Amino acid sequence: MLDRLMDRMNTAIKTSFKSFTGVDAPATKEEKVLVIVGFLAMLELVRQGILECIQGEQFGDMELSKIEMTEPALAE
Repeated sequence: MLDRLMDRMNTAIKTSFKSFTGVDAPATKEEKVLVIVGFLAMLELVRQGILECIQGEQFGDMELSKIEMTEPALAE
């Protein structure tokens, strides 16, 4: 799931969590597992400083965006 999320973020600057999982309202056991595993993958990438997650309103969709890494300036 981590690889799937990273591939998605490498092709898109921003995406929503619902769009990433493809599940709007999980109904089946498989959909619930997909949402949970996707959420844990997102949390891990946020913890590593690779993704930023913003949720505009309570119970609203989460917007995921990749944090651009900058090269450290070389000291002369």
